Amino acid sequence: MIIIAFPVKNIHEYIENESYLYIDTPSGCPNCNYNGKLYRHGYYCRGVFIDNNCIDITIARVICPVCHKTHALIPDFLVPYFIYPLSVILTSLKKIFIDGHGTTYVADEIIKEFNLSFVKEQNISYFKMRFLSILNYVHSFFANFQEYIETMDSLSPRTLISNICKYTKEKLKFNLHYFDLMKVHFLKKV
Repeated sequence: MIIIAFPVKNIHEYIENESYLYIDTPSGCPNCNYNGKLYRHGYYCRGVFIDNNCIDITIARVICPVCHKTHALIPDFLVPYFIYPLSVILTSLKKIFIDGHGTTYVADEIIKEFNLSFVKEQNISYFKMRFLSILNYVHSFFANFQEYIETMDSLSPRTLISNICKYTKEKLKFNLHYFDLMKVHFLKKV
């Protein structure tokens, strides 16, 4: 299982500081509801596209002492099962739903903005399709916050992406908070 574990400013800070070595092991197993501390259980590498490269980053693993289920502790700049960081995905969605651009244009802009020459229109279409499939979940997330109540009469992708952008600017921990509150990661297939 995956746990969005901790906030880090960016991928470079995570790699340079070897943040995965210093993460506090969380309490509570999402599999069996054990409430105590989980134990460190090694590491693995996963790729993420940044700066025109696929960079391997180290992910910490923990294990539950009761059910023996292992969990990956993912930093909040990643979306599980996506090779692009959250910043690329959210920027793509903003350019589609707020700025009103098409997927071809957005792919070209992402290539320039993030120095990712291998982003394709299909990637952007996939982000869009996946986001549209979870609108109800994102809406439910924002319904928990008083400052977003006035936007809760709308399930529009534009409104929800605007809320995510606002939340990210104010709190910087959208991915982490979304996981904590919804008990699923952002863009999880439903």
